[in-house]
Amino acid sequence: MDLDVQQLKEKTHLLLQREREVLELRMKHERLAMWLRLTQSLPAIFADPSLSIGDRYMRLRKALLDGLKLQRVLFFEIEFDGALLRPLAPAGAVRPLDPEVLATIRAEPYGTVNDVQSPGGAALSEAFGLARLIWSRIDAKGSPPVILAAGFEQAKADCYPAFDASEAANLRNAAQHIEGLVGNATLVAQIQQEHERLKQAHALLQSRDAELRAMAGDLRTANESLEQRVVERTVQLERRSRDMRLVLDNVLMALVTIDPAGRLAEERSAKVDQWFGAYQGTPSFVEYIAAADPEFATWFALGHEALLDGFLPLELCLDQLPKRLRSKQRSYRCSFRPIGGADDISLLIMIEDVTEQLRLEQEEAEQSEILALCEGLTRDRAGFLTFFEEADRLVREITEGSVDPAVRKRHLHTLKGNAAMMGVNVVADLCHRTEELVLGASSIEGGMGQLQQRWSAIQRTMEPMLGDRGKDIVEIPSSALKQLCQEIDRGLSRTEIQQRLRHFTFEPIDRPLARLTRHAKALADRLGKPNLAVAVESDDLWVDPRRFGNLWAALVHVVRNAVDHGIEPPAERIGQGKPPEGRMKLRASHTAGELTIEIEDDGRGIDWERVTELAAERGLPLASEADLVRALLSDEFSTRKTVTATSGRGIGLSAVYHEVESLGGGVSIESQSGGGTCCRMTLPLRPTTGVPDKCS
Repeated sequence: MDLDVQQLKEKTHLLLQREREVLELRMKHERLAMWLRLTQSLPAIFADPSLSIGDRYMRLRKALLDGLKLQRVLFFEIEFDGALLRPLAPAGAVRPLDPEVLATIRAEPYGTVNDVQSPGGAALSEAFGLARLIWSRIDAKGSPPVILAAGFEQAKADCYPAFDASEAANLRNAAQHIEGLVGNATLVAQIQQEHERLKQAHALLQSRDAELRAMAGDLRTANESLEQRVVERTVQLERRSRDMRLVLDNVLMALVTIDPAGRLAEERSAKVDQWFGAYQGTPSFVEYIAAADPEFATWFALGHEALLDGFLPLELCLDQLPKRLRSKQRSYRCSFRPIGGADDISLLIMIEDVTEQLRLEQEEAEQSEILALCEGLTRDRAGFLTFFEEADRLVREITEGSVDPAVRKRHLHTLKGNAAMMGVNVVADLCHRTEELVLGASSIEGGMGQLQQRWSAIQRTMEPMLGDRGKDIVEIPSSALKQLCQEIDRGLSRTEIQQRLRHFTFEPIDRPLARLTRHAKALADRLGKPNLAVAVESDDLWVDPRRFGNLWAALVHVVRNAVDHGIEPPAERIGQGKPPEGRMKLRASHTAGELTIEIEDDGRGIDWERVTELAAERGLPLASEADLVRALLSDEFSTRKTVTATSGRGIGLSAVYHEVESLGGGVSIESQSGGGTCCRMTLPLRPTTGVPDKCS
């Protein structure tokens, strides 16, 4: 009995095993049938040539999801060189590819991951976002490699059996089928593109053929009347030549053309011969014009050579050609227009006589200068007289040559700055031109003569308004006079009355500081640094203009340096966290025996490293901060690499130092990078001519 039961159990177990095997075979058959149906359905997805590659991959994804009953199916485009993974279906953001995953999919065309703890499994699972998956690489010809990954996320992975090798092989078979379909679709698209290109080329050839036929007809018609047209054109050219000659003979400009070799053309306007002399043939323009103005010819030769080299832009080369020409006491303005192509540049040269125009402009500038002087006289008589007397002294010493060259340079620079501050622009311009002559080691006698002539003309104009008595007039504010009368009525002593009357020959220090303020703001506007805020602190001090007049003239240099060197342009200041408008302070204070004047700005500060470098080059002491300040105050010492009409010659601070030194005082400078600069002048006071007590 026990034997029968045991045999029955064994038979039952065997029957169940057979049933399980039959079930597995049936499931494998069904799974294989699903893969077969899926593979058979793939060509239909690629049947529509109008679909984009992205749309096709989306349809492939849907077919795999529906056919294989998987949770997720993903397509990724791989960029091996950049190690990037670009989701195709569904689309998504590009992300970096782990080097371990990159090496795996580069080495293996397909694979499975059933356990994230297996070697390489975690990296693949994280890259594709699936806990259990099968994957295969699609290497379609003419397209970037694509990874097909299918499987389940972590939450559902344990509910499904592991993927075996047959599943991976079936996916690989489907991927290879997709490779062929993608390749075929790409080839079909290329064939269609080529077909369209051939159609367009055929249509273009037909159009060109029709055009050629029409042109052939036009040529036949043109040839039939060619001789008549030649005769008509010859007559037209002769008439046009006569008209052009008439224009050239009557135009008020000198017009010539030169070829790329610089040779003059025979055709030219009558003014050329009238102004510069006739020529025969095609001589060199440089040699021809050198007889009229050798300096112009030299600069033109250099500029024309740069133009032909072609290294610089054409517009820049044309702008560098000389614009002013002088001949026989006449002034001419030249302009240039290119003719021809980039490799064969000829020039049309247009020369206009501007002698009268320049004369009128000079007269207008001189009249404006006299008007500015009159306005200065009425607005600030004491300040004007101080400027006028100081300027007269500077002009005499400059033009008579009674001072050494270094002092002459300082005088020129000081006169230029003060003339510009007072609106005496013709004198300021003459000083600047003379400085240019000194800088270029040229003869300055011509510049000195013009400066002396202009100043003499100003003196002749202004003397009637000043006269000997006008210079001795003392301006007294009505409030100060009223206060003095009241104090006399209250019993002011004779000594105190004399002291108060002597004070009236002084001027409020506010006046010269106000002049410096106006100059600073005007200069800031001209240099593109508008809205300069200037604060004045004077403590109601009065000073002797006869003693300190030269000092105010010299302090113009400090103000100009602060605005030009120190205050940054608005955009640069904003970038440094500063307000867009620059700020300056002019302070004057005094103790019992000392006057202190400070000019401070909030600009970029002094480049002390550059000062140290230049001091070392000149062999100057640089062991201490005081040594560097002394170097900065020395003659022709400047940290600027370029010279402008405003500053950069290294003369201004030297002039200030020498003037303060002549008054027995000293100069100190405090500055830090980005934090501004403060220039402080300390001067001793005389008991009788120093700063008086506060006065209303």
